[in-house]
Amino acid sequence: MMGPVNQKPLPEQPFPWLTDRQVSTIPKAIIKEGEGQFWVYPSPQLFWNTMLRKGWKWRDDDIEQGDMDNIIKIHNTNNEQAWQEVLKWEHKTTVPELEFAIFWDMNYLLTDTTGLLIDAERTSGM
Repeated sequence: MMGPVNQKPLPEQPFPWLTDRQVSTIPKAIIKEGEGQFWVYPSPQLFWNTMLRKGWKWRDDDIEQGDMDNIIKIHNTNNEQAWQEVLKWEHKTTVPELEFAIFWDMNYLLTDTTGLLIDAERTSGM
């Protein structure tokens, strides 16, 4: 289980980052008590904290004030576009709720809540 979200500025960070988070259009398969039905994207501060927690090291010339906003926009746009591709593969009238993606043997296998398995490489004729 994930711990609480760390939105606090870290020591020696070069700029103050925003802590506002955007709600995605991607529905959750499992909604826990007190949570919304859609995934929530990270704020610039949360993204920064996560990068550092995962070992990323910054230097003074690595990042500028507006860079984190651009990174977040790219991150969120990529996820939204990927979700639209998932929806294109679905042939049902209800919106699927993506539980997880499996990356196996360079094939992208997606499983939705109905248990339907999609092998993107095989079904696209690649």
